[in-house]
Amino acid sequence: MQSSKSLDVFSTENELVSRRFRNSPHYATMKVVSGGNRSDKSATSNSQDEIFSAIATGDEGQKLGDRLSEILNKVFGKTNDRYELKTLSFPEISCLSDFLAVSTRIFLGADEKEVVGLKCFMLKFNRTDLFRLLNLAAKDKIGNPVLARGISDILMMTC
Repeated sequence: MQSSKSLDVFSTENELVSRRFRNSPHYATMKVVSGGNRSDKSATSNSQDEIFSAIATGDEGQKLGDRLSEILNKVFGKTNDRYELKTLSFPEISCLSDFLAVSTRIFLGADEKEVVGLKCFMLKFNRTDLFRLLNLAAKDKIGNPVLARGISDILMMTC
């Protein structure tokens, strides 16, 4: 007599990825560096799950990339040196913040598949947007060294 195994049935690929994410070390309590401060994050928001899914599966990845590019253009305008976060709406700030948080968690967790997926996703950005993300990651109040190092590695891959 064969033993029966219970199988999880997922309605979508995104739900499967989302549940994998919740079971991953990225979902567990971890230290996230943000603006030089360390804070415990014991859970992620739904929008962070969606961003992780877009990065992990490629689904909605193009829309996410386009959205982030629009936000970066709004933040930096025509220059890459000065930025104005005050001009962003709450949903824009939330999207950018969630993307930076998810990216940081992936780089901190160092799960090779997730890091490769994130790098492939970010390689689709143009160099200007990558430099803008690096600029944000290097700033005192927004970025962090983990994210800056990860984005620098991606920029080196584009040379």
